[in-house]
Amino acid sequence: MQSLMCLGLIAVMTMVSGCGSAASEAKATAEKADSYRHHLFLVWSIDKTTHAVKGFDEGIIAPSQEIALNPVADYAVNIRTGAIEDVTVTDFKTEWQEKRLPYTISFATTRMEGSHDLVEPFLHFEYGTTKKAKNLDSILIGIPVGPSGTKTYLSEIDRVGAADALEDLVLMAAAERESPLDLGDLLQTYNLLGSSKKLNRWKDLLKKGTPKQRLDAAGVLMSLGDAEGRRTFCKFCLETKGNLQVDLVDILVQMPASDEALSTMVKLLVLPRLYLTQAPDGVGVADIERRYGLIRALSEDYSRGALKPYATELLQWAKSEMGQKYGGDELLKLLDDK
Repeated sequence: MQSLMCLGLIAVMTMVSGCGSAASEAKATAEKADSYRHHLFLVWSIDKTTHAVKGFDEGIIAPSQEIALNPVADYAVNIRTGAIEDVTVTDFKTEWQEKRLPYTISFATTRMEGSHDLVEPFLHFEYGTTKKAKNLDSILIGIPVGPSGTKTYLSEIDRVGAADALEDLVLMAAAERESPLDLGDLLQTYNLLGSSKKLNRWKDLLKKGTPKQRLDAAGVLMSLGDAEGRRTFCKFCLETKGNLQVDLVDILVQMPASDEALSTMVKLLVLPRLYLTQAPDGVGVADIERRYGLIRALSEDYSRGALKPYATELLQWAKSEMGQKYGGDELLKLLDDK
């Protein structure tokens, strides 16, 4: 699952989907960026075993500054920003300029460079790998201060207190019509938290939200074991087409095992379509057919007894021309040996 944040200081962003109003949206974003003052950064460190929040810190940083946050003792999060840059952005049809803030985030011995616009909140995740932080993972939220669109986030922090605001802020972002977070961000958040205190709010989004909001809510709820979320997410996996379906297949194979997930994976596996990322002419994408991930998930998460009701259709596909091209032999071994 990919984070919203782009690795490296980027000069061009590629946006393959939702291109119709991209240039006009960018113009509106540039106008909002004129009111930008600084970023508020909040960091929560979470115990890998218990999923309990073990520490919190916050700080404000303007362009060309540096701060250190200490959510727990002897554990520093260093953030350094550069001067605001005008970056060329393209949707492969139109190019425009966008103001972005370059930054470097360092946790212990790890270091990540990137840039972000001056309008939308964003998430960054750090997984503990050093001796001091081997039992801790961290979630960092950056909120631009100044643009009118982020005032509600700051009001929510004032209302509940910054240390307790993590889920509230994530839910507020997910509930926006043009959410700054993707489903991968949401699932990584709840993978670290292990549970939710806001299930009813996610269920409300599932019932009343836009298609994007319903998809995000379904994914979060399925990851937390909710039956209605699981049913809805599996339905999205089967009915969605194009690159979004490819992304959902990537996510589905990481979801908790269930009868409905198994049935959905089998249906996806035998459908006569390819699960490869589509890109405009002239844009190269290094990609792997997602069926390999489906077969691996069947092997790792389900017993032979669970697969038995689907054996006939799985064997038929595995022996077909498509099956022989995309992992059918591994599936034959799985059905014979499991």
